[in-house]
Amino acid sequence: MALDESCDSVTASVGASRSKPTGARRGKGAPFLIQIQRILAAKAALCVLLISTWAGCIVPPADIAPQVLPRAELQVISLVRRGKDYSASGRADLAEGEFREALALRPQNESIYNDLGYVLQAQGRSDEAEAVYRAGLALAPNNAVLRANLARTLYRQGQLGPAIKEFHALLDITLDTETEELSRQYGEEFTPEEFVGIYRDLAMAYYLLGINDEAACYSTLAFLMGANIYEAGRHARLLFSLNRVTIALHILRDVVVARNAAVPAKILLDYGIALYLTDDYTLAKAALGRVLQQSEASRVDRRTARLVLLGIAVDSAGGWTALETKDAEGGAEETSAPASELSKEIRSLYSGLREEDPRFCERVQLDSDHYWPIALSDALDELREKLCDEANESLLTI
Repeated sequence: MALDESCDSVTASVGASRSKPTGARRGKGAPFLIQIQRILAAKAALCVLLISTWAGCIVPPADIAPQVLPRAELQVISLVRRGKDYSASGRADLAEGEFREALALRPQNESIYNDLGYVLQAQGRSDEAEAVYRAGLALAPNNAVLRANLARTLYRQGQLGPAIKEFHALLDITLDTETEELSRQYGEEFTPEEFVGIYRDLAMAYYLLGINDEAACYSTLAFLMGANIYEAGRHARLLFSLNRVTIALHILRDVVVARNAAVPAKILLDYGIALYLTDDYTLAKAALGRVLQQSEASRVDRRTARLVLLGIAVDSAGGWTALETKDAEGGAEETSAPASELSKEIRSLYSGLREEDPRFCERVQLDSDHYWPIALSDALDELREKLCDEANESLLTI
């Protein structure tokens, strides 16, 4: 039989079989009829097998039998899940109840201690959070998350010495524990970047205790391991506060050169301040001018930029005493053209400062970050006294 005749032959044989008595096997297509019957029988057997499987006639092996958790365990899972949902939605008070109930059912579960401590801290109940973290650590002393949260709770309470002790214990745990176990504790992949936060917290704790060399050391480690623009800014500000302005300037300059137009306003502000403190007034004015041009710059940063620009203008005019002398001698008409332009610049900057912050003269402090070098703080406080002195109104009114 040729290949091109196969389909016709099967069709003909089927038709012939219907017109002949049962048992007739004559003709060319009889063998194909037998094949079709066998195929149909095999399909029927397969259908029976499938139906019997669905009906439960075939029992699965014991090793793949469904595992059903105990009711108490399911209840704990449900309570913890609801607690996390409440916490994520800002209802720490409701989350607390869920976690306490879960902990009553599973008092050996270390992660629930961490969840409960977190929502207590969120409600401002630091003492209770500390006690819960310590209870969890009594069960699992090598739990890095519990140790980290205890250290930060102590830090927020102002217990800097105990906080530093816990941060160092956290470093030891983190360095001695396998990455897989740390990832289990954190609930996500543990990366070396976690060390950045520990080093930064240690730097700030040592700084607040006045142990400046340790503060600079750990801040440097955070900066080097973080290797990002935000850690560069934090490191520079700590160096500022330690009056290590030249080092801060080098760090900030590298960031500004590398990022060019994409430099955040805070980095530009700090760069401008560093340039001002190192007497590079031209570049300082350019950097601070860019701060004022950025829409995302905060009001505090814009106010500081204008104030430093005013300091540069006053210094360029020979100081406040020189300005007062020129004003007493007859004002801008008798001064040179550059001096007149400088006076206009001072008045314009002061006008913009008061327009943007009408309560400028009422503020107790100019910047709540407290990172300025002492020399800068003294200079700007003195400048503010002059700017807010009504006797100098003629110098500053446009």
